[in-house]
Amino acid sequence: MPGVWIMYLKILTQQKLVTRTRRTFDKALCALPVSQHDHIWKHYLFFVSQKGIPVETLLRVHRRYLQYEPNHIEDFIDFLANSHIRNESAERLATVLNDKKFYSVKGKTKHRLWLELCDLSTRHANEVSGGLNVDAIIRGGITKFSDEVGRLWTSLAEYYIRRGLY
Repeated sequence: MPGVWIMYLKILTQQKLVTRTRRTFDKALCALPVSQHDHIWKHYLFFVSQKGIPVETLLRVHRRYLQYEPNHIEDFIDFLANSHIRNESAERLATVLNDKKFYSVKGKTKHRLWLELCDLSTRHANEVSGGLNVDAIIRGGITKFSDEVGRLWTSLAEYYIRRGLY
């Protein structure tokens, strides 16, 4: 059964009819059992990664995909950062860091993810500051990672400079 859906979805994808194709992908996911969703998701993610797809559609599809496959949160965080949606990217990264059960599919350590969060929060201070307490995050890193103290103090200073809070 997924073979028929996939053939039809490939034809719709080639026609560049965004709304109709998206709705058909949704119908396919509703019609198929969850054990066969991986066949559809592979094509769905390819479809939304093409040019001309609105960013909001991309976000909604990726959020739905995370409900199906939560281990791919790192790909979503990278997508958000590359799409200039840095506030949500930082919030998702902070959520991942607070999750004790999380393990990186890409092989990143918690230390590496922490530094990515600090860099993201520092470089884009005005975009990220709304949802997170960046000061507390960086100060927490200072107490937690003794080998990166100088870098983290510099990041904290840069954060306040970029925010204009001298």
